[in-house]
Amino acid sequence: MKACRALSAGGRRVAAVTCCCTLLFIGAQTAMILTGGGANFFLSLAVGLVAGLGSVWAVWRRVSASESPVLQQSEAIVNASAFRHAPSSKKESSGTAPNFVPRHQPSKSQGGGDVETTPLLPAQPNPSGSAIDVGTPPPSPTVPFGTSTQISSAPGAPLQQARLPYIDNLRTCLAALVVTGHVSTGFFGSGAPGNLNYGAYHTSFQTVVFGVSILGQAFLMALFFFLAGYCTPGAYDRKGRTKFLEDRFLRLGVPATVYILVLGPLLDLFVNNVAVGRHLPEGVAPVPYEYMPFAGPTWFIVWLLIFTAAYAAVDDSPGPPFTPPPLWILMATGALMGVLQLGMLLATGPNFGFMPVALNSFYFYVWFFVGGVRSKRKGWFDDTLPGLAAGVATVVMVAAAVAVYTWVTVTGVGLGPLSFPTAPDYNASQAEPDQFNLSETESAILVGFFAYFGMFCWPASIAMLALFRRLANTETSWGRWFSQQAFVVYLIHPWVLTPLTYSYAEILLAWRGVELIFKDPRVPLPVQASGTDFGADWLVWLGWGYVLVTTHLIVWPLAAALRKIPGIRAVV
Repeated sequence: MKACRALSAGGRRVAAVTCCCTLLFIGAQTAMILTGGGANFFLSLAVGLVAGLGSVWAVWRRVSASESPVLQQSEAIVNASAFRHAPSSKKESSGTAPNFVPRHQPSKSQGGGDVETTPLLPAQPNPSGSAIDVGTPPPSPTVPFGTSTQISSAPGAPLQQARLPYIDNLRTCLAALVVTGHVSTGFFGSGAPGNLNYGAYHTSFQTVVFGVSILGQAFLMALFFFLAGYCTPGAYDRKGRTKFLEDRFLRLGVPATVYILVLGPLLDLFVNNVAVGRHLPEGVAPVPYEYMPFAGPTWFIVWLLIFTAAYAAVDDSPGPPFTPPPLWILMATGALMGVLQLGMLLATGPNFGFMPVALNSFYFYVWFFVGGVRSKRKGWFDDTLPGLAAGVATVVMVAAAVAVYTWVTVTGVGLGPLSFPTAPDYNASQAEPDQFNLSETESAILVGFFAYFGMFCWPASIAMLALFRRLANTETSWGRWFSQQAFVVYLIHPWVLTPLTYSYAEILLAWRGVELIFKDPRVPLPVQASGTDFGADWLVWLGWGYVLVTTHLIVWPLAAALRKIPGIRAVV
């Protein structure tokens, strides 16, 4: 009760908006059940319209600002106000506050746009008494889904600015893990971002890597939303509501809209007409391509845009500090939310407004984004992290999960959406196989899995934060370079790994004479997968290694090259 009374008005508004959003989405789930899933189309349409129309508005404002001296002057005043130093101690408030100057101003060579964070350092006095720059190297621009490098000197105090290298390094690592995970899904039969899935049959690769992917799904994307929420208050405070929304719609909405309307459908066309269409059973004709907006990995960007827009509507304020909940409460709440997440999966199916609905998805994304915002406002992680307890809990829970996963693998217990992917073998006239046609025992185990990994989400995330804070809290030129490319890498990686995955299928055909056949092209693409045997398990591992290495070797330099193009540079 004491913690509840300590909540600021802004915190109560955050909670109110979160509850309202949850009720709205429960209503949407009910509508999907009643309409047989048809409401999901309208939800996706609404989500896409928010991103598209907001992007048009942001581009219009940016163009208008470049042509209007009045808007330029007003934005200059707003930007100048971001560098005012607020006293954080009695000593500073009673005396003369030290002068602060920007360590680096963005230049046209670095993108010309608004750099997400501009660290401040105390100015060095010169003989004339004015402030001069300390001359430290410029920081890297923060990418839209990256995290703020601002910290508050005290909970509830105005946000000051300083770099947090471990956050940048963690964000880069998460982006690399997402790319690695998506490469892996293309070789165990389900979940590839371009819907090109091979290896949908039992192999040693599927047994090992599918299990690892479950652990990754349990916390990686939630941690992304936490980091994004952690950056949001500082950007909002510096820019104000209108400039903040303009920046977010420009840097998130424009790339997402371009991918959904152009890049995604083109990749879909390649998979449908080339990768799948050229490798069908004899006498089976490919299905004619029909244009359909396709979000791919930009579902994360679209929903992050929605969360940040909701935050701007709430207009959160720092408020008085209160103690963060202990780890065991977070874990217990996670178990409950894991069960709710399973209920959402049953209600909505595998997609919800472009978002893949799976282990620890929608409810956790909302929870972690709000958690990141409150952590920033309250300064929870400025000094200490419960890293030891979280690390021990993570290790113990991973060991237990491996033991249970091994038992499930050996006994062949069905776990519905957590079962091994297999190639569909049915005609288009037949109903799609029901993943939830489980016995009572299997259903109970499935509920236990979702609750268990719901508990796992917070300890694993906090352990990652603590690990990088301890071991990777140093900024290097290479780390800065990779951090600069992370957002574009996330955006374009399906266009790199999908053709490379297909190239291995062609190599396998030319080298070993094994053609990876898709049995029925009429199967919907998200379910489409090839169950053709590679000929040996080591060939699956070899293909994964080939695509993994070449994807990383190509996608990072390609992202750097794209960021040098003027039109792209202005956005990302």
